Amino acid sequence: MGFTLSVQHTISISGIETARSLALQLVAAVAYLIAGPLAEQIFEPAMMPSGELAAVFSFFGSGKGAGMAVLYTLSALCMFLVGLWGFSCRSLRNLDILPDRDLDVQA
Repeated sequence: MGFTLSVQHTISISGIETARSLALQLVAAVAYLIAGPLAEQIFEPAMMPSGELAAVFSFFGSGKGAGMAVLYTLSALCMFLVGLWGFSCRSLRNLDILPDRDLDVQA
């Protein structure tokens, strides 16, 4: 009595996971490269006492470090909104109750 597994199914899932992991790493690398210049050249000058965003985001203060605080807060708000959007999608919200796919096992 022997078992044979369908290796093709496993390889296709493995390939999808590898591609997803690569895409996530590329997006993270681009985000790290963009965050520094964005904070230093756009948000920090805009949050100086005479900057354009100083009046709008006055609760962060003004001066050195306030631009990075605004960037961090806006990033967190965007991630929260993406999470809410994901929760509003029924297929994503019910993902954990979908039946698992079994490998083809022949006895």
